[in-house]
Amino acid sequence: MAFDDLRELPDRFHEGVGRFLVLPRQPYAGEHGHRPDFVTGYPADLIALATIMVAATRLSDGCHRYYFSHLSAKGDDVVSHFKPNKNNIAMLETSHVTIKEQECIISLEEGRLFAKTWTQEGDAPDRIAPILLFHDSLGCIDLWRSFPKHLAATTRRRVIAYDRLGFGRSDPYPGKLGSDFIRREAQHIVPQLCAQIGIAEFIACGHSVGGGMAVETAAYFQARCRALVTIAAQAFVEDRTLDGIRIAQGSFQDPANLARLAKYHGDKAAWAVSAWIETWLSPEFAHWTLDAALAAVHCPVLAVHGEQDEYGTSEHPKRIAAGRGTAHILPNTGHVPHREREEFLIDTIQQFLNGIEPLSR
Repeated sequence: MAFDDLRELPDRFHEGVGRFLVLPRQPYAGEHGHRPDFVTGYPADLIALATIMVAATRLSDGCHRYYFSHLSAKGDDVVSHFKPNKNNIAMLETSHVTIKEQECIISLEEGRLFAKTWTQEGDAPDRIAPILLFHDSLGCIDLWRSFPKHLAATTRRRVIAYDRLGFGRSDPYPGKLGSDFIRREAQHIVPQLCAQIGIAEFIACGHSVGGGMAVETAAYFQARCRALVTIAAQAFVEDRTLDGIRIAQGSFQDPANLARLAKYHGDKAAWAVSAWIETWLSPEFAHWTLDAALAAVHCPVLAVHGEQDEYGTSEHPKRIAAGRGTAHILPNTGHVPHREREEFLIDTIQQFLNGIEPLSR
């Protein structure tokens, strides 16, 4: 977490991280020879003036960084007035976690899918339900960046991601994308994927339109889907969604933007952009919703959404979670929480999964 994100610490605390000791408001500079406490810069003999809050963020090597912020003795939040510096930040580390990454090719009737798994070394892959990731309309495995690896390290679950046909390192999509492509992915592609990788029970987790696919998957696999997590998903066609797509459509008039996308999708990049824009803006898709699928979802649900998401308002996570789980709105976050707020998002998912399916199972 960047230092300027300390205003979000109350949310971290609310998610169950915990309340710790009491510390003075002013950092100790060390000039009087007092022995510092375990928090750098604070003398032990001044402890007992205020409570302290801690939030953990994940580092690339599997360790954790803990940020401390002050609360008054009455528990009043004063984080907004906190000015971080090297004297009021403590570093604690956990044991190193090694994640094993494996690639594979899934052969379907329509073509080959490229897939990848992340597993904590030493863990039995089938010990607990893995997390199956569904990418967004222009996404692929590589565009998840570090999220799958860190998600696997934190949750201690196997994480599985794949490039849909037409994206990333998978084969081209056979023909034109139909208006039923979200439901079809869940009912036609996912069963083949699960059969070939050997997935029984699983957690469905998707970003943007991948969130819709995760919903359809949870509805179709009622007996096998242990939980559903959506990230910036759309549940219906909203003006804000269409406006965002039209803005993106204009940006792809610049060949440089398409070239950047081609780094991930190769010569399929133009198809991916066209399929996304033409499908969502078509009259046939105007009345699409997830309502029928949501009515068939019976597992616990976490719907995460950025407060500043340019492709949808908070009505989407509210509809997804209504009567089924929790809608979690991330402040100061746009459409890609797994890149904008990776650690925060992973902690939120971990707390949710621990509540419904603890690792001790």
